[in-house]
Amino acid sequence: MARRFKNIGMIGAGCYGTALAQCFAHSMPNKLLLVSDIPAIANEINEEHTHEKALPGVRLDHKISATSNIGELADCDIIFIAVPVEALPIVCDDIFRHKFPQPLVLCSKGLDPNSGNLLSNMFGQYLKNQIVILSGASFAREIAQGLPACVNVASSDYELACDIAQEVSAGCLHIKALKDPIGMQISGAFKNVLAIGCGVLIGAKCGASTIAYFIVQGLKEMISLSKAFGGTEEVFWESCGIGDILLTCTGSQSRNISFGKHLVIGGRRSNWYGELVEGIATAKWVKPLEEKFGLQLPLFHSIYRVVHEDASIQDIVNIVQ
Repeated sequence: MARRFKNIGMIGAGCYGTALAQCFAHSMPNKLLLVSDIPAIANEINEEHTHEKALPGVRLDHKISATSNIGELADCDIIFIAVPVEALPIVCDDIFRHKFPQPLVLCSKGLDPNSGNLLSNMFGQYLKNQIVILSGASFAREIAQGLPACVNVASSDYELACDIAQEVSAGCLHIKALKDPIGMQISGAFKNVLAIGCGVLIGAKCGASTIAYFIVQGLKEMISLSKAFGGTEEVFWESCGIGDILLTCTGSQSRNISFGKHLVIGGRRSNWYGELVEGIATAKWVKPLEEKFGLQLPLFHSIYRVVHEDASIQDIVNIVQ
């Protein structure tokens, strides 16, 4: 059977986008085009086959070529997007302007920064492209080094998701197709918020048993929110659900956990100078979503209050007492 996706494009040459490109290149017969908005990074990838800022010490596959001209994606059969959520409106505009018809695979995790809606809805509002969601337990540096991991893809077109899973799975990165892109997006967004709460508990030395209890309570609230959006519970038992939740809420590389610890020592959003913390932006939508759907999400509401209203971290600790 002929390949459906011979040429892959990737928008976003950060840690995760570059790591995914490294994995995908192993299964591709042709070059993989990686788009960076920083010309110097594109030059480094093309000339040195490295990206030291994103993946220090990792030698990139020679099938990866980079560009700062997003228009070059016209020849690709499918486009993956792995940029911070705040940059997605710009990417959406670029795709609309170039009239790219290809399927789009969203690898970013969060909610529409302007409305709190699902990212698939944000893109679907302006574009006619088929939208696919990719999510799963996968730290960038680990998958770039070839360590085994599994991610999921889901779309309203299940056959498309299956084709992507079959053709793009490579080496140690396994891809499994699912049928619920809504639940995948809720899990991918709110596991970052949950990890901030776990960071608070870790910083407050509440113990592993307490953190496990906290994660279970958070999982229940995420499932309720998924159903309110029209999603299912089933995806929460896959890599994109419980797998990613456990990785983000317990892994030493989690930026969201680091931010939670920062809150324990008196820090706030205003004096956080570390790497981007995805959970901060998502947390601000907790209260509006509770009101919209008539839900009570006490665990996530406590994190919202601590992060966005400067409430005491005791609000989070009280959830498990």
